[in-house]
Amino acid sequence: MGVLAYYKRWRHSKGFGIHSPFAYRFITEVLCQPLPYYAYSHTGSDKDLRLLVRLLAFFRPERIMIMSHNPGRYTAIIKTVAPQSEIVNCDADFIVADIAAYIEKPVNALLIGRDAIERAAELRCRYSYGMAFSNDSSRAVFAALPHLPRQDFSLRF
Repeated sequence: MGVLAYYKRWRHSKGFGIHSPFAYRFITEVLCQPLPYYAYSHTGSDKDLRLLVRLLAFFRPERIMIMSHNPGRYTAIIKTVAPQSEIVNCDADFIVADIAAYIEKPVNALLIGRDAIERAAELRCRYSYGMAFSNDSSRAVFAALPHLPRQDFSLRF
């Protein structure tokens, strides 16, 4: 990654140069939030679980699907942060995935791991709306809200 690309990613991580009100608020209040959330005591120092807590608090999903070899890692946090949410096997409105999985329809998603960038790229190609946020290494978030224009952001989070 060149110096210019690194600088742009750093700027966007702070909200500079972001023109969409949704994207600015999402980046500054959810992805790059420096203040602790109420459920951080249940996550330890795991950055992925802390990001999941912030995303669940923001999206407030009703149905969550977990695609993982170790779903228990996420289930406990989901039950704590979003007790009103139901964990389902299909037709979810939020997906947590740390394995390579095919996502059929536009849905809010947290993609974790080395396959996250490929999954985010696949979602970006298939859908005409929604915003993709990735850190170019191990995490990607897709906000599949129909009112959002199709945009991609490379950040540090």
